Amino acid sequence: MKHTQPPSKGCYTVIYPNTVWTPVACEAARKEPFLPAHGRPLNTAGNSDDFSAYSYSGTITSSDGSFLTGSGGISENGFVDNNPPAEPNTFSLQLNTNIFSGTPLCGSASDPAQCVGWEQFVYSEGNGQNSSSLIEYWLLNYGPSCPPGWSQQLFSTNCYINSPMVAIPPQQASNIPYMTLSASTSNGVDTVVFENTQRDELYSVDADSVLNLSQLWKSSEFNVFGDAGGAESNLSTGSALVVQTSIDNGTTNPPRCIGPQSGGTTAETNNLNLEPQSGPVCCPYGGNTPSIQFLESNASGAIAACEASQLAVTGGNFAATPYSTNGSITRLTYPIILGQTRTLYSATLNDVTSGASITYQFFDNCGNPQGAPASVSPGTNVSYLLTEINGQPCTYSFHSSVYASAPGYAPSFLTSIIF
Repeated sequence: MKHTQPPSKGCYTVIYPNTVWTPVACEAARKEPFLPAHGRPLNTAGNSDDFSAYSYSGTITSSDGSFLTGSGGISENGFVDNNPPAEPNTFSLQLNTNIFSGTPLCGSASDPAQCVGWEQFVYSEGNGQNSSSLIEYWLLNYGPSCPPGWSQQLFSTNCYINSPMVAIPPQQASNIPYMTLSASTSNGVDTVVFENTQRDELYSVDADSVLNLSQLWKSSEFNVFGDAGGAESNLSTGSALVVQTSIDNGTTNPPRCIGPQSGGTTAETNNLNLEPQSGPVCCPYGGNTPSIQFLESNASGAIAACEASQLAVTGGNFAATPYSTNGSITRLTYPIILGQTRTLYSATLNDVTSGASITYQFFDNCGNPQGAPASVSPGTNVSYLLTEINGQPCTYSFHSSVYASAPGYAPSFLTSIIF
């Protein structure tokens, strides 16, 4: 559904088991801007210090941001619109484009040669005050005055305008590992889609492609940041997130990792380090879902390394994301790799959750358990085949997955990650 465009411009939602976009009333455009980068902080992600996925060949038509895994019990606080005091659950998810020349609106700028465009696809959570998704368009170096209907960033020559917003139920920071943000541009319409995979709910805004993005989109930055105004999202000590930014440019080529220095475009930040601090690792992967993956964390001892099919994380005393209170194996969606036939995956199951036993279980691609859960000792190696027949219904397209669980923690999918 994320890649099925709603029938026309406006705001929409689809809630499982429905499979059709349902129109909902849009809310008035938000006035506070999510700012462009203006410097680089030390180590932490944001304000230009980040990783972006760059398309070598062709422009990007769509991009997805998600977290492959995350630490348990994340809490967070930040300033709403960068105004004190700090409030819990105050953050944004942003999927940001490159800064680009060639947008037609720059033809009316004070100096067209200096004017550039930029676009942000945003989910905003301000402690329940403004839970919504929107698109923000920018004309940088346009001034000294802005086009009709556009607002001017204070003390700058930059102009911005926001799309209408779709209201979303307030989200807790502990759900961040389950949140995804998707963006696309097609037929003169730009689309942002927010999803919480725990709830099987999608929320979409479809608006005019103000900046002619389809001809100019070359890179994509995704992360969790502060809620507008250059604010910082402060995640609790021990937090760790594996970030995945996927792009569709019509090829199977791996993207290029841009960053960490000057790898991002937004001024908002978070307090996580791009790990390891001695030399952050960004892993590019090709295939039917070209993507980059990287680790950010404020947990001690976490190490990231690029392996054949996925970034691997070792060290660090952080556990799988809390999902159930009793540790039972629960349906959790694994991203199907379209067109892939038979691939052998292997993982070593290590327990970092206070000595609890580890269980694993296989699921098909419909989320149905295959066989009984098995308890194993730490250090046990598990191998499994992923088999997928592209284009067939799930009842015929068998998808074998393995999940590990410990009491009070999520059943986490495993490839080569040691956790």
